[in-house]
Amino acid sequence: MTRHDDPMTVRSDLANLVPEVIRLSRFLTRDRELADDVAQEVLLNVWTRLAHGAEIDDLRLYLKACLRNRLRRRSCHSSELFEADMPTIAPAAPARLAARDVLNCIAHLPENQAVLLMEFAQGETSYADLALRYDLPIGTVMSRISRARRRLCLDMDLPSDHPVESLVDGPFVGQKRKRGAEAPQSR
Repeated sequence: MTRHDDPMTVRSDLANLVPEVIRLSRFLTRDRELADDVAQEVLLNVWTRLAHGAEIDDLRLYLKACLRNRLRRRSCHSSELFEADMPTIAPAAPARLAARDVLNCIAHLPENQAVLLMEFAQGETSYADLALRYDLPIGTVMSRISRARRRLCLDMDLPSDHPVESLVDGPFVGQKRKRGAEAPQSR
């Protein structure tokens, strides 16, 4: 039975058990930092209880039980947090960053190429529709879009046969191109 009448005796008894508590904690966790943290928490908790007058029959057994309970609680909480923190859907950040990079490169293209490329990439129109809208020959529209793509690939360090759209899901930010409006690969 732990004596409570003399604080020095209680302090001495607890101090003598510190190495044993740390050893057990390290054995149970196999992680030195975690073991030291848990051992310190348990020792502080028991010290506080003793300071408030708690009577502990066997300090050694009580410390071991507290240590095991603390580790059990930690492992339950850490697995709940781990499962709660796991994403259930793919993060949007990589696609957004890629889209931002593409848009920054497009901003540095000549305006006549950038406008045509953006409208075509959004999948809302075809070469023929763009030619009619801007009163340009279809060959000019195709040429400007091809030069814009080539420049975009160079600016983004992509191989010429690698479509810029593959950096994100779909042409730009998840939009799908209409069937039949597929762009020819730049050569």
